[in-house]
Amino acid sequence: MGIGDRRRYALRCAASMACLTAVSEARGQAEIFEIFGGVSNINFGHDLASIGDLDLDGVPDFIVGIPNDDVTALDAGAVEVLSGANRSLLWRVLGSSTLGYFGRSVAGPGDLDCDGFVDFVVAAPYVDSNGTDAGAITAYSGLNARTLWVANGSGSFQYLGYSMVAIGDFNGDGVNDLAAGAPWRDSTGKTDHGAVEVRSGRDGALLTTFTGTTAFGLFGIAVDECADVNADGVMDFIIGEQALNRAHLVSGADGSILRTINAPNGGTFGAVVANVGDWSLDGLDDVAIGSPAEGNGYARIYDSSNGLLVTTVVGKSGGSRLGAAMRCRDFSADGSPDLLVSAPFDSRIPGTFGSVELVSGRTFRRLYTWQAKANDDDFGFALATSDDMNGDDAPDFLASSPLHDRPALNNNGAVRAYTTGRLYLEILPRSFTPGNTIALQVGEGKLGDLWMIAVTE
Repeated sequence: MGIGDRRRYALRCAASMACLTAVSEARGQAEIFEIFGGVSNINFGHDLASIGDLDLDGVPDFIVGIPNDDVTALDAGAVEVLSGANRSLLWRVLGSSTLGYFGRSVAGPGDLDCDGFVDFVVAAPYVDSNGTDAGAITAYSGLNARTLWVANGSGSFQYLGYSMVAIGDFNGDGVNDLAAGAPWRDSTGKTDHGAVEVRSGRDGALLTTFTGTTAFGLFGIAVDECADVNADGVMDFIIGEQALNRAHLVSGADGSILRTINAPNGGTFGAVVANVGDWSLDGLDDVAIGSPAEGNGYARIYDSSNGLLVTTVVGKSGGSRLGAAMRCRDFSADGSPDLLVSAPFDSRIPGTFGSVELVSGRTFRRLYTWQAKANDDDFGFALATSDDMNGDDAPDFLASSPLHDRPALNNNGAVRAYTTGRLYLEILPRSFTPGNTIALQVGEGKLGDLWMIAVTE
């Protein structure tokens, strides 16, 4: 059994006396690769998504949003679809409108046209598609990058696609769908109350709309699917309403608000939301709500069944903006979903900004921290989970640093992939006697730590 094994083991101690010794270690959550934007000020990595295995080489691929790309026009934007195996460029798609910010949000919902190849979706929330800054969402074929469908905002200053997430099959047609925020949408007597549209992945048709109820609330600034909270057989949603410091659990069936979760202390509560799996052990997925501008930054996890707080993660440095991005997956292989959360302004390492932390969904403890590298700025601005990209049978993740500087470049941006294999282990209980059964489980530490177990007589 290797120290790097991530599974839980039990050992039978037969020594006459035993002790546990901790020493330094260098092996752990290694960087798999890094890639960089090639031009200054393009915001390479503003958003990220794993899209699945597009080139059929057995390794998942990914998409990078570049909303400030100027190839077509000023800030028209672009996206790059890249191989997870060798980072080769599979597709590059350019935005066509000045100040359209194509690539601000990206998603990988799977195979939309049922041709055997995964597809991808890109939002341009500032494009003048149906009025000034109406916004638009475009789905593209993974096979040949042709346009599959376009969904336009319904009027000026709606910014459709400002937030966007791939969801499951909402309408039961066998194809995954999408939810997209239009947080500045107006209605009669209600300015900037906001909305979320659920769009068919197959053809972009509007399936349903959830509408905010309060003027200037910016309902839809963030959105994710969540559990079927009211048990009516239809998926429900968690939707942020940042300007009012709250988030809502919304019925997918009729758009009614099932539960409102209010900020305990203000900040930017509701700016980021995420489905984090079942942390409360009641069989329903729970939700995380980020408040990155509150103090050092907060990520709070709530029980979706009753709205009660499950646990809180707080940033470790002043103004670190923890909670700016959040993703969930069982990285520690203990059967419980874990939280990946970023703090892109974390300044604990001089000359760099940003960190990403992994928090256990079983123990609520910090398992690991990835710190920004030299010349990084806003490390962890965007996060994406991925299946195994490096062959170690462990899930991986992507993190961006869109303001990273390369030599002779300024704010060209960077994206890195990391493995979560070989999360180190700790022994419980910390001391034991002959005949005791002891357990090894995932422990807590920082990059560079290594734990070794020494049993002596």
